[in-house]
Amino acid sequence: MSGYVGGIASQRAPVVVALLLGCAAAATAVPAVVGGVRPWHLLVILALTLASCNNPTGLARLRLGGIEILAVLLSGWLFFAELANSHELRFGAEPVSATLPVFLLLAYWASRIALAGTSDVAPFLRSFVAPGYFVALLAIGQALLPDQFRFVTVLAPSEALEARFDTTILIRATGLTGHWTGFGHYITVCIAVACILLLTRGANARASFRTFIGLGVLLAGAFATTTFTTIGVSLVLVALTVVLNGVRLDVVLAAGIAAAVVIWVFGDIFFGRWAEQGVGQVRIEGIPSWTPNTIAYRIKIWAEQTLPAISERPVTGWGSGLYSFSDPGRLYPRNLVWGSAESQWLASSVQSGIPAAVLVLALYVAVLVRLSPHKTNMPQQARAVFRALVIATIVASMLSPALTNHGFPVAFWAALGALVSWTGDQCGTGSAGSATVAVRVPSHSSSEQVDEDGKP
Repeated sequence: MSGYVGGIASQRAPVVVALLLGCAAAATAVPAVVGGVRPWHLLVILALTLASCNNPTGLARLRLGGIEILAVLLSGWLFFAELANSHELRFGAEPVSATLPVFLLLAYWASRIALAGTSDVAPFLRSFVAPGYFVALLAIGQALLPDQFRFVTVLAPSEALEARFDTTILIRATGLTGHWTGFGHYITVCIAVACILLLTRGANARASFRTFIGLGVLLAGAFATTTFTTIGVSLVLVALTVVLNGVRLDVVLAAGIAAAVVIWVFGDIFFGRWAEQGVGQVRIEGIPSWTPNTIAYRIKIWAEQTLPAISERPVTGWGSGLYSFSDPGRLYPRNLVWGSAESQWLASSVQSGIPAAVLVLALYVAVLVRLSPHKTNMPQQARAVFRALVIATIVASMLSPALTNHGFPVAFWAALGALVSWTGDQCGTGSAGSATVAVRVPSHSSSEQVDEDGKP
């Protein structure tokens, strides 16, 4: 690559694009600048513009595939449902809410365009995950020193967290995504990226050590949310990484030390949260008394509120902003009281109709297909970790709206774009001056070659 883009050497452009996308993903709850447009929207557009100017050939190589078609269909349906609902239910339409799939697609494209070759991937991923370390530290501060870190809710407002400050309820970290569940899912993407960097570190001990420390910070950030689903996803990713890396004594010792530190720091907070799950607090007919509170109350909400609301308007739902309850002239479901559907699939259905939920599921199934061996030549270990992230998050989405919240989507799609552009078994010297990174894969793949332009 040659030339300059806005005074930035073009060889640095992929790293800058990654940093822009990383900041966008980390700060999705920072308030809107104008008309519902948030800073993260602008950062994604800036990243795409820089990537396109720096690597026009990458832009020319983009093709419409299943992922792109489904994202456009989902956005179109959300827009249609929002307009129909606003007319029938008497509220002001929020068309920006329908643009989320489009902006996710832009983040995905920005990553793909930015990477001119395989050697750019490792520097890109390191730069992308860097903001995650910073917000994880903010989250740790929120959990351990809530009064001193209350300023975080000024940067990224969180009504749910603010409501806890004046009570004895456990403070749960929200980072810059506005909610502990969204932040936890954002952290899982960062953990997946860090695990991939560890698995592809080769002999670069210094980079390996830095990434390991960063992974520890991210795990602590996950525990600071005290969200069981995201903590579970995080532990699955780390366990898979240990298995793929090979169970060695040094790895086991390092994992043991990290676990001991996390338990020492967050033990009281985590077990306090566990105590909140006192069984039998929510009782409904047909549900065993030993069911944890976090599951029992969801079943109660689904049965008494969410499913009846969906049955009333199954096609287009009740519109975005349904759970804000802030419009006195708006028509709401009769029984809706709780401020969340507590499930991705029910949330999509109740707000934009069952077709929206079907399209969201189809989109992530298309992602799994895109991550299959015959669709991409990314390293097998990286593929295994990211596929595990997708599957685990889809499962977790049964209990929380993970795939369309403020935390997971932007980070996931930006990382996905970089990973599907990783077309070889080795990642050489990065364009940002990174050290050599070699991917250890089974011997039958070691002879595969990489095109210089990064094409599969």
